[in-house]
Amino acid sequence: MTIKKGEAWGSRYAMTGSEPIAHTDAGALALIAAALDEGRVPDPVVLRGGDLYRMLGGRPADEPQRFPIDIVDVVADGHRFRAVGHVVARHALWAGRFVVVMNGQFVGEWNLGPRAHSNDGLLDITDGSLGVRDRLVARRRARSGSHLPHPSLATRRAATAEFDFDRPMRLFVDGLAAGECRTLALSVVPDAATVVI
Repeated sequence: MTIKKGEAWGSRYAMTGSEPIAHTDAGALALIAAALDEGRVPDPVVLRGGDLYRMLGGRPADEPQRFPIDIVDVVADGHRFRAVGHVVARHALWAGRFVVVMNGQFVGEWNLGPRAHSNDGLLDITDGSLGVRDRLVARRRARSGSHLPHPSLATRRAATAEFDFDRPMRLFVDGLAAGECRTLALSVVPDAATVVI
């Protein structure tokens, strides 16, 4: 069950030594997706790096902790992907319109989802465009998440979202290039996996 406001998240976990280990969000996703594709409940994945790892403290816990997480189901021009952390559709240098969909806080060193939580059943969505000067300011402020709110950027939280683009957008899923798309549909799959720190 997804977390509710004010509830504790995570619980102690007894390591067996056989848990798969991931050093990136994409690595965690590959392990989780392989199990889901086989119709299995994914084994807990031990995180040792990546954006989700950073959101959870960025270092191994003194006592291992397990956290249920949502994943994001992504359909781009009919092609299906999944994500654990984030989906970004943009042009080179972030020129023109961009869409950032967060299931966690971070994309690299940027805090693009300052209110996002990986187990609340919601996507944190930013949609808009910025001129060159505003992009430079936002780039500096994105480290702390203080680039939001901004009058040129619409933000919302939703379990599903759909987008149509006038021209193809470059798509990045958990930090990896995933081609281009003109249509994008996303939905949360609550409590789809478990990670361990």
